[in-house]
Amino acid sequence: MIERTNRQRLPDQLIKVWQPFIVLNNAPENDSAMVGFYFFYKMALPVLTLSVAILVGCGGNESAPHAEIPVHLQSYIKAQEALANDDFAAAKKALQALGDHLEGTLQTAAKAAADAADIAALRTAFKAFSEGLASAEIPPGYAVAFCPMADDDQGARWIQKKGEIANPYFGSSMLICGAFEGEY
Repeated sequence: MIERTNRQRLPDQLIKVWQPFIVLNNAPENDSAMVGFYFFYKMALPVLTLSVAILVGCGGNESAPHAEIPVHLQSYIKAQEALANDDFAAAKKALQALGDHLEGTLQTAAKAAADAADIAALRTAFKAFSEGLASAEIPPGYAVAFCPMADDDQGARWIQKKGEIANPYFGSSMLICGAFEGEY
């Protein structure tokens, strides 16, 4: 039930809309404060809370898992992660798949890397096409990293998921050696 004071009269349309939420005490100096409080508490606050929940849950994250990643980059990332984990067999398999999705000199470099006899030769060959791919557009959630000590201190770049550095050129011996470009 809505009570109105003689000092302040609420418009009838406003009363209809807010009727379930308006509880006014009879103190004239508190009428507008009470209307504002109850409106905020019952109507605006839930809407704001829902809006924040939607924003936090649905957007603003540039590393969204729903971003479309090209097939060749997926294979490349598998190879990079396998090399960082010193997994020669998984790296060869990923590089063979990568060669199937590239063309020209990058395809030749990927196939040569997949044919490497050991993990050291594979890491050396990995640099050749990493430079070519690192020059292309990088999708959200991924970045180009650089290790100044790779390739006999000549330095080498690679693409990886953002987060902690996982160096494919040294693997477990110097896994976190390097930095994302623009951070050094």
